[in-house]
Amino acid sequence: MNFVTFSALNNDVIKNLHKIPRDIDLVIGVPRSGLLVANILALYLNKPLISIDMFILQAMKRIEGGGRYPEDLTRLKFLFNRLTK
Repeated sequence: MNFVTFSALNNDVIKNLHKIPRDIDLVIGVPRSGLLVANILALYLNKPLISIDMFILQAMKRIEGGGRYPEDLTRLKFLFNRLTK
C-alpha cells in the first residue's frame, strides 16, 4: 500500500481537474477513500457533494413517491443492497 499526503492528493486532483466536465450538477463520492477525493473535487468545482448510498436512497424515495418506474426501483434496491453489504 502506498501512502499519499493530503498535499500530494490535492495536487493530483488539481492536475486532473481539466478532465472533469464543467456542466455537472453534483459530485457523488464513494465512502472511504473516494469520498475524500470527491470532497476536494466538489470544493474546487463549487458543486454539492453526496455519497453514493445517499444518492441511491434519494433516488429510491423519488421513484417510490411517484410510483412510475418499478423496474428502476428494483435495480436501485439491488445496487443499494450490494453497496451496503
